[in-house]
Amino acid sequence: MFSSLLKQYEATLGPVEDAVAGGTVQDAKIIELFRVRDVIHTHLPTLEAEQSSELDELVALDQRLEHLGPELANATDLRRLAKVFIPDQNAWWWHFERREEKKPFNFLDILWNGLSAAVLAVTASYVVMMVQALSTDGMGLEEVLSTILQGAGLAVLGKGTLTTSGRKNFHAVLNRLHVRQSLHSIAFFSLTASLLAVVAITYHRLDEFFYHRGLDYYSTGQLTEATEAFEHALALEPKNSFVNTALGLVHESLGDMKKAVDEYKIAVEEGQAEGFNDLGHALIHNNDAKQAETYLRMGLQRVYSNSQGKTEKLDLKYKLHRNLGWSLLKQERYDEAQEEFETAIALDRSIPEEQIGGGLAYCLLAHTFELMNESDKAQEPWASCKKHARPETIGEYEWLTGTRKGNFANCIDTNSIVVGIDLQHPANELSICLEKVAGKEN
Repeated sequence: MFSSLLKQYEATLGPVEDAVAGGTVQDAKIIELFRVRDVIHTHLPTLEAEQSSELDELVALDQRLEHLGPELANATDLRRLAKVFIPDQNAWWWHFERREEKKPFNFLDILWNGLSAAVLAVTASYVVMMVQALSTDGMGLEEVLSTILQGAGLAVLGKGTLTTSGRKNFHAVLNRLHVRQSLHSIAFFSLTASLLAVVAITYHRLDEFFYHRGLDYYSTGQLTEATEAFEHALALEPKNSFVNTALGLVHESLGDMKKAVDEYKIAVEEGQAEGFNDLGHALIHNNDAKQAETYLRMGLQRVYSNSQGKTEKLDLKYKLHRNLGWSLLKQERYDEAQEEFETAIALDRSIPEEQIGGGLAYCLLAHTFELMNESDKAQEPWASCKKHARPETIGEYEWLTGTRKGNFANCIDTNSIVVGIDLQHPANELSICLEKVAGKEN
């Protein structure tokens, strides 16, 4: 009986050896061989002492099988097969381990690994810069990381390839996918390069994210939130003059003209038309109308030369003409001021939405008529002022309250400065505005 089992063992072992040599090993052949060895294992206790020759034959056959072991483990998933057949714990032939490829010295591996290390260092520096920038003004680490993860999907950085265990897991995955060991270094470099690309794109776009979020806050009068968003944007990209302009507007809205002027000057140095307008506007409120005129005319040159007669930047053109007229009004050049205000009003009417700072040209034109002793002409623009004016800054509203006495200022929408008015009811319909009749407002 035992002798016939040994013959069967040899008969199944030979074809498997041939298959390994030819690289065509099939699971069915391996299973057949192992099952024969299982039967022999169950009959070993019955083997008599005088059958020593058969025992020697079994040892020789087992040596041949053991020699094949690593090749069989490389050819198929022996753990999967063991889960199906549930062999005896002492059935060593079911538990062969894969033989790792012995890699010779390879200069390319050293090159790829060196590049991977450099790429990971650059990636880490980007992450550190983002954390440092976003940690300003009390933004906690948890909120910082949450912001980065939302922008880039970088959860892989936590337990991924930036740690030793992460690299081991990465190589284990490649082994399961039967990726050759010689390609692991290239695959790892590809992954690290992809991570760098994601982090770099996130870093360079995160300032835009905060810039636009700041604009949204500013448009709804949430000035504290707008300030924080713009400061985060500048921490990430200090040379973005559009952010300087936006931050200057927030400071001006809050009445801090010194900080506003400092931000606007940065934008002017970059030749940005918005910066010329905003700096001119700030100088008007600093009672430097002549210098304001200079900057505003330079701003108009830039905005018209860049738009080449097209309809772009209507809002900016409106503000430049309005503010230029204001600077001329301060210099008592009333005819020139009237011309600029009328140009601004025409532009204002061509803008479909109610932009921040809109409608104020009506107020300035009406005041110009009054200073020209043409009060009858002032009535219509004052009515339009009351209906459409949306002051952008504290300074604009302060001018309005100083120019129009009585109840008039109560009717002006100040939500562009700071939030607090229920927009379901326009400012000129509020009860505080309707307490007096129009004829007594002056």
